[in-house]
Amino acid sequence: MPLPQTALAPHRQARPLALAVAQKMGAIALIALLVGCGHWPFEQQSPGPARPASKDCRARCDLQKTQCQQRQQTREQGCAQHYTSAKADYGLCLKAGNRNCRAPYTCLGADLGICQQEFEPCLSACGARGAQPLYVGTGTPAAAPAPPPEIAITPAPPPMLAPTPTPKLEKTPAPAPKANQTPPATPKVEKTGGAAG
Repeated sequence: MPLPQTALAPHRQARPLALAVAQKMGAIALIALLVGCGHWPFEQQSPGPARPASKDCRARCDLQKTQCQQRQQTREQGCAQHYTSAKADYGLCLKAGNRNCRAPYTCLGADLGICQQEFEPCLSACGARGAQPLYVGTGTPAAAPAPPPEIAITPAPPPMLAPTPTPKLEKTPAPAPKANQTPPATPKVEKTGGAAG
């Protein structure tokens, strides 16, 4: 027995409604994909045009770094002059036969790493870092190459001098008076003037 037409009508109406909802959802998904809500794949952020303020700030940072390097070089030159003088004094001390001479300490060298450590925060404060991070699809910065290691020159420790033994002093008895000599006279102390009571 066939079903009446009225019984099939709700089923036919549901199908076009589901199709319409699916079409609308598909359209929304397509628009969301086209517009996007995050970083596009392989997006690169390049630094914008430099502002005059950031150029001035970077120039100040460069000046501070240059002055720091000059201070380190001046300190190293002063140390080298002192070392030369102290080494000459040490040589004279050894030639004189003194065993308590102290060898001068060598200079450590100009530490320019300090200047670089001060320079990087200064640049960060300016917002003028040289290279901006690249973003590759995930929204996280790409790994930057490691900076070259600083070369640290450490001088050899100064030569250690052997401890000098302290000479032991022996007490020698005073020579005994000879038979025909009289012992030295001891001064007599007299009491003078007292209040009589």
